[in-house]
Amino acid sequence: MGRTLGPFTDVSTARVDGAYEIYRGEDDDGREVEILTLGATSAKDPARRALLSDTVAWAHATRGPADASILSADLDSDQPYVVTLRQDGMRGVERMLERMLAMGPPSGPLSGVNQNSGQFPIVGPPTGHIPVVTGHTDPHGIPRVVSTPPSGSPVAPASPMASYVTKAQTSRPPWLVPMAVVLLLLVLIAGGFFVFYGMSGEDSDGTPGGGESGADDQNAQEMKPSWDDSLPPVKVVGDQTYTGDEGETIALARWPFAFKVTPGMTCEQPENLLAECAVPDQAEDTWAEIQVQECPDGCGEPAKNKLVNAFDMPGEEERVDANTQIGNEYFNDEDLYHVGMTRFYEPEPGHVLFVTVFASGNRSESAMQELHRIVNSVATQTSAV
Repeated sequence: MGRTLGPFTDVSTARVDGAYEIYRGEDDDGREVEILTLGATSAKDPARRALLSDTVAWAHATRGPADASILSADLDSDQPYVVTLRQDGMRGVERMLERMLAMGPPSGPLSGVNQNSGQFPIVGPPTGHIPVVTGHTDPHGIPRVVSTPPSGSPVAPASPMASYVTKAQTSRPPWLVPMAVVLLLLVLIAGGFFVFYGMSGEDSDGTPGGGESGADDQNAQEMKPSWDDSLPPVKVVGDQTYTGDEGETIALARWPFAFKVTPGMTCEQPENLLAECAVPDQAEDTWAEIQVQECPDGCGEPAKNKLVNAFDMPGEEERVDANTQIGNEYFNDEDLYHVGMTRFYEPEPGHVLFVTVFASGNRSESAMQELHRIVNSVATQTSAV
């Protein structure tokens, strides 16, 4: 006659590992079951009881298709236990045992556990790691695990087993599903209106259009300046400038004037009133930077001086007129030439802008002349205050 364990009678010992014991028996319905419990002495250890509770919760959270169902558990009795069905090809309580063995020694104190409260540390959510069963090495026929979970295997949060072994509980209120359905219908209806009117190709006033984005693009195109051929050429540096159809005209959106650059140059506009121009993939490092800024505070002398002093003029400054300065600098060792210009420009009465040009290239005569043409094209299209 076997021993009695909880509601199970005539159970036989299948495996013992220190504080942990596995038994086999039958339940009231005659089904074969496996029982994992603590030994009589270990059942009085709060740390062992806490680890068993955590492991049962972990087993529920990580149960896979190859794991037997947990039929019942009593973790508050004098000798706590958990019961699973015993089925061929299914892993029962042995996977819980192997996890407990991986979390600490089978006997003696458990490290990292409060021995007074029995609280086991929670180190993260369950990973679902399930040991691989490779054979039957136990004399009682219980599969032993060759590979066990890593030593850092997370511990599932402890919770009373009643919520696991009785009926499934839910915190979802009964009105949640109908409300979700109503909200989904509203979203679908609103989306249908959006698609219908968005694809109609008409603005709210019934006229064809591309929406705000299309209007902005159209406005930007309309705000692009053009090269003014009526203005006489201005030469603030050197004696070269673009005439007729020479040079490539650059007309950027929202700029107050157009300017010309060497054919083959392309200009990027990282900011509204900043242009960076260069020849793509060229061997020489030839480039030009043109920028326009507002002259603040009524553009008095203090404001003008502050803007001029902030510009990094190459070489020594040379005043061309009351509102224009230029500078040149040669670098013999690097075969480089820099030229710069600052100019105050009034596109309309009372609106003064500060225009700067900084250009760089090699010291060949032709390269320097091209840089002069760029600077002079800007000077030509701007009128001094």
